[in-house]
Amino acid sequence: MQVVPAGPDDDRDREDRVAWGEFADEVFELVTSGAAVTLLAEGNAIIYSRPRITCVPVTGLDPARLAIAWRHDDRRTAVRDFIHACRDAAGTSTRR
Repeated sequence: MQVVPAGPDDDRDREDRVAWGEFADEVFELVTSGAAVTLLAEGNAIIYSRPRITCVPVTGLDPARLAIAWRHDDRRTAVRDFIHACRDAAGTSTRR
């Protein structure tokens, strides 16, 4: 998850301005400290509800796109189930 520091932009390179959190708790610690802001999917606002963090709807953005990828020869049930769930949600289900 990428986190961009809050506050005015400066002349530093983007790599110097971006903090990374591997786990949600790391990201929200940066946000709680006031060092950063992050974008969060609307459906996750309740899941990631934290004291001292306020989620504010952002308007005027194009809908987000999500892509999934998997190995063609991966036959694990969990992978197939996830692919089917994604296709069902997108309305492109082609169950085999």
